[in-house]
Amino acid sequence: MGKHLPKVSMLQWLNGDIVCLQEVDPAYFAEILEEDMFSLGYEGLFVQKCPSTGRQGVALFSKTEKFELEQSKTLVINEVASVTSIEAECQQFGEVVILAALRHKSTNVVLLTATTHILWKDLLEPVTQICEVSLVTQAIHDMVTSLKSQGKRVAYILCGDFNTEPHCPPYSLLTSGHLSKSEFCKLQTVDYLRFSADVPKPEQVHPEQIALLSKVKNHLHCPLTPLQSAYKVVLGSEPECTSFEDDASRLWTLDYIWFDSENLQVTSVLETLPASAIAAYRGFPNEYFSSDHFSLKASFKLEIMFMYYAQ
Repeated sequence: MGKHLPKVSMLQWLNGDIVCLQEVDPAYFAEILEEDMFSLGYEGLFVQKCPSTGRQGVALFSKTEKFELEQSKTLVINEVASVTSIEAECQQFGEVVILAALRHKSTNVVLLTATTHILWKDLLEPVTQICEVSLVTQAIHDMVTSLKSQGKRVAYILCGDFNTEPHCPPYSLLTSGHLSKSEFCKLQTVDYLRFSADVPKPEQVHPEQIALLSKVKNHLHCPLTPLQSAYKVVLGSEPECTSFEDDASRLWTLDYIWFDSENLQVTSVLETLPASAIAAYRGFPNEYFSSDHFSLKASFKLEIMFMYYAQ
C-alpha cells in the first residue's frame, strides 16, 4: 500500500481517457487497483505473463463515460506465434499483449488500443525481442482487419515497455515495417547494444539467438505502416530516457506510444525529465517517483474527437 497511493494519485493527475500499465502484479490488480480505478470511472483488463517470464502482467483501463468496450483479447505472445509462420519457435515467447476495441461513444469510432511488455533479459535476447514485436503488430493488424470487415471505422494505438532503444532493430521494424540488410547484420552482433554496469558485455550474440534469426528472418515484419511514435512526432526525438534504476548506466529509453498516423493526429505529449536532472536521484523508485519508468502521455485528435492516452 505504501507505493499504491502515489501511483493512483499520479494516474488521477494524468487523467488519461485510456491508461496502459506494465509490471502489474495479478493480486494487486484484482484486490486493489481494479477497484480503485473503477471508483475513478474506469473499467480494466489484465493479462499475466507465462510463469517462465515472471508473474507480473499488463493492464489497460478506459473511462466508461467516453468508451464502451466492444471486444478484447488478452494474449500470451505464444498464442499469436502459434498461428503464424513463426509457429515452430512459439515456445520462446512468454510475454503478453492486451487488445481492446473501444467504441468512442460520441463518434462510434473504434479505437483499438494495445499494450504490451516486451522481453528484457538484460538485452541478451535481441532476436526474441524483435520476434515479439513483430507478433504483437500482427495481432493488432488481424484485429483491425476483422473490425473493418464488420463495417467499423477503426484507428489504433500501441503503447508499452518495448525494452529496446531507438537505435535498435525492433524500433526500426516499428517505424519502417521491415528490416534492412544492415539491421539484420546488427542482430548478429552485440556492438550496437548498451549494457548496464552490472551486466558483462558478451563477446557475441548467443548461438541460440543466431539460430532463431535464421529460422524467422523471412517472417519479421510490421504490417501497421504507417506507424509513428507520438513523442518523436511532437518533440522531434524520443525522450532522453524513460526508465532509470540505480546508476547512470541504467538510464534507458524503452517506452513508446505508437499510433495510426493515417487516422490519428498527435497534438501534444507530456514532457519527461532530462537525463541531467534524473541522475541526481540515484535511481527509481523513490519517495518522489513510484516507478522506475516515467509516465508517458499523448493527446490525439480524430476529426472532432480528442483522446488522451497515459502509459
